[in-house]
Amino acid sequence: MKVILRLFQKLSLSLLLSSLAVTLSARADFYGNNGSGNFNDGGFQQSFGGNAFGGYPGSYGGGGRADNGTISLELNPQIILNSAFRMAARESRFADMEKFSRQGADINGFPGKGVTALIYAARACNVKVVQKLIEMKADVNLRDKDGRTALMHAAKGSCLDATKILLKTPGVDLDVKEFHTGNTALSFAEDSAVPEVDGPAIEVVRLLRKARSHRPIAHALPKKEAPVFN
Repeated sequence: MKVILRLFQKLSLSLLLSSLAVTLSARADFYGNNGSGNFNDGGFQQSFGGNAFGGYPGSYGGGGRADNGTISLELNPQIILNSAFRMAARESRFADMEKFSRQGADINGFPGKGVTALIYAARACNVKVVQKLIEMKADVNLRDKDGRTALMHAAKGSCLDATKILLKTPGVDLDVKEFHTGNTALSFAEDSAVPEVDGPAIEVVRLLRKARSHRPIAHALPKKEAPVFN
């Protein structure tokens, strides 16, 4: 009888762990799989070896690393709250965005890929969320692991309305360059506009050229150091 009970307990634990793994994978943060075998939901991290959090040192406690071959769950309340805010932004749940912000969520928080809620919204051309995040004072000049800002993503995706909103944001920097190519928002816009005769991509190029020539961007503002990703 004791043997049967032990087998039943082991089976129950195995099923619980399997269910938890599926849940974590299904609720992976909107930044997705980071390419190293990790599913990241900000606060809920299931790591199958390597660098557990993409390596923004100190942001996840203990350096954010897991030993090879380990499975670890990071349940830091602040990280969970930040992740909940990003998920709410992804799903355009404005009331929840406000609620999580009041509870102390970092609206500029990001996981290993450096993709903030604003960068994601600009990349997805979710204009209403871009507007909401700007109203909530999201940092318009933060960069992802490739060195791209929200404006660069909007320009690359020919998202005209998001580009307009971001260009109206005080202090937006037009001269930021991507780490690998040196492209700016205008460079990305021009590349995207090549196949078009007219349309949103062409209009984005016009807006950026006009902004560069007629509107002084805050070059004198101190540059924020880009986060270091391992």
